[in-house]
Amino acid sequence: MKEWREELLWRLRAVGIATSQVAKELKKVERVAEPNLINAFTWAHTPQGIDYWANLNRRYVEARNKLSKSRIVDLLRGYCHHPKCRHIRSCPKQHDKCKSRLGLDTAIAWKASLEFCSGDNDELYTLRDALEYHSKEYSRLIWLIQLAIDYLERY
Repeated sequence: MKEWREELLWRLRAVGIATSQVAKELKKVERVAEPNLINAFTWAHTPQGIDYWANLNRRYVEARNKLSKSRIVDLLRGYCHHPKCRHIRSCPKQHDKCKSRLGLDTAIAWKASLEFCSGDNDELYTLRDALEYHSKEYSRLIWLIQLAIDYLERY
């Protein structure tokens, strides 16, 4: 349950939604559900639970649709860097903190940012589809690439 919560909070933060209140609310749900996952499922289907998730989803979709092209590029390139690195527009090979993160997934993220800047939707689909086989390890990267694809399809 905690991995799911962290993933949701990461995505909300990525689109610019403040997550402190959401995190508190999710912890309450988690405490109720701790002894029994059925409790969380039951709560989610009550009128209060349905309203909560519908409101959160509406806020998320609105925020996601307002993301600028430069913010999406920053998210893709930031994936390649250490979380505290402030130089996300330059190659991560040149930063001591970032070298340890370099791998196939970071190379794909960097390539996706370049393709997104050039507007090549087909290449983004190819990169996303290649990662689908590894969806557990690279769920955040898949989500970022899908975010870029959605942006290009809207504009």
